[in-house]
Amino acid sequence: MSVKFSSSLNFQGLNQNVRISQPNISSTNLSNRQKQDKKINLPPVNIYSNPALNSYKTPKLYPLGKLENGERIIDSDCVMESSRPINPNYLRPNQEMVENNTITNGEINNFIQGGQRGDCYLLASLYALKTSEKGKDYIKNCVKYNDDGSVTVTLPGALKVKENADEDDPSRNYVTGVYRISKEALEKADKQAGKTYAYGDRDVRIMELAFEAYRAEAMISNYVNGNVVAPDEAGNTGGGNRRDTLSAGSSFDAIYIITGKPSELYQNPQKRNTAKLYISGEYGYVGDKKFAKENMLSASKYAKKSIKEVTNTYDKDSDLQRLLDKYSGKEKDYAISVSVICGMKDRNGRIFKGGGHALTVTKITADFVEVANPHHTNRKERIPRADFEKMAYKLNIAEM
Repeated sequence: MSVKFSSSLNFQGLNQNVRISQPNISSTNLSNRQKQDKKINLPPVNIYSNPALNSYKTPKLYPLGKLENGERIIDSDCVMESSRPINPNYLRPNQEMVENNTITNGEINNFIQGGQRGDCYLLASLYALKTSEKGKDYIKNCVKYNDDGSVTVTLPGALKVKENADEDDPSRNYVTGVYRISKEALEKADKQAGKTYAYGDRDVRIMELAFEAYRAEAMISNYVNGNVVAPDEAGNTGGGNRRDTLSAGSSFDAIYIITGKPSELYQNPQKRNTAKLYISGEYGYVGDKKFAKENMLSASKYAKKSIKEVTNTYDKDSDLQRLLDKYSGKEKDYAISVSVICGMKDRNGRIFKGGGHALTVTKITADFVEVANPHHTNRKERIPRADFEKMAYKLNIAEM
């Protein structure tokens, strides 16, 4: 099988333009691909990182848009398309989602994560912001609707990344912090709702489009400058790659880039292997009649200083219990999300271990923890507190 990349990419920095030709490259020989990347002065890409990308109509590197008056332009070429049909068993929107799917009002409503991208960390963070008045204000303040049908998104945390990098050398920094999404790009993303972008709220898709452009900027800046960014520093790009800059990341990074606010973090990587599996709907959904049950930490080679996205990190089970007790009843003042390992069912109903997933924490009590799943945020689940503590291998808390 061979993968055809776009004939050219335009990477425009603050004071420079780089045009790079992309030949057709066989995906069966990764070493040849890496050699080719080296030849054209780009970092290697793991083309096997997301099998779903093989069905995208345009399996190309993310085409970073041009700069106009300090704003990064996101045009229709920047919108990820997929030829895979939507799974009707997955996408089951309610009437509210159908009505809000093409409405822009600066508010985050209920939505369903696009079934072919791994941006649950971002979506759980957006829904966490929705739970507080201050969090809602952050979304409203960063989105501006223009007369020509375009939308401008300003990300406060990305602006701080830009300011920090500009102190070293503005000509080698690609991060702008301001993103203008064209009307055509919005309309194209609307057609991908439920596939490569979220369904049910156009404002969520607007944030997805801006965030993936920011991550593309950060990837290019880090490469050009030889940066090795620690996972808890602003400018890290999680597990994303140049073909899919949106998938794979951390909630504390999403919260920081959107708000400029650092997080408090519980993180126990070893627990990933032993955590109780999260199975969506295992405890029923709030309101249903059946609801009866109550990486790489190293210094930058280029930047003289870094911006920490995490204030304190804890790794003991007792720390998790203490944090849950500390923020119980204060959910409206904080954006809280949790990372879990999903339990999946095969055709015979047997449970097997899936991948990691992020959920929004909407309520904490001594008996249960209520969560919203980006797969269907309108259906809240109340997980018994003891089970939640066994599931959570990360808990992210950011003050609003």
